[in-house]
Amino acid sequence: MKGGKESGIEVRPSCLFAVNKNCANPDVAAKFLAFIFNSEKGAENLLDTYSVPAREDLRAFCNEKELLDASAVENVNYSLENSGSVVNAWSNNAEVEAMMTEIMQKIAYKQYGSMEEAAQEVMDRIAQIAAANPA
Repeated sequence: MKGGKESGIEVRPSCLFAVNKNCANPDVAAKFLAFIFNSEKGAENLLDTYSVPAREDLRAFCNEKELLDASAVENVNYSLENSGSVVNAWSNNAEVEAMMTEIMQKIAYKQYGSMEEAAQEVMDRIAQIAAANPA
């Protein structure tokens, strides 16, 4: 937004994984996670199941092979280039989180005529939430 202090875009991992040290085969489990999230073959198998690949080289690989939805890649690239503060009161608000999830789904299913239309809905709904929850 013109004159804004930051973009308001929150970038975070879509999913986090860990290996329990007490599992039957922690080394094998760790190797599998490394393979699935850090190799071209793993990226080909996952596609955009957990968003687009976190690694730039794997996003480029998938993009080159046209394995991912172009709008999802565009959204991630834009968000990475224009990310705002990591955590703030609004990014931790459950109502805002639910609204953003809904709007992201609408973007993914191409239910807006333009990204500007989606942005306007975000701004309108944030204003409604803010008005209903004065500080």
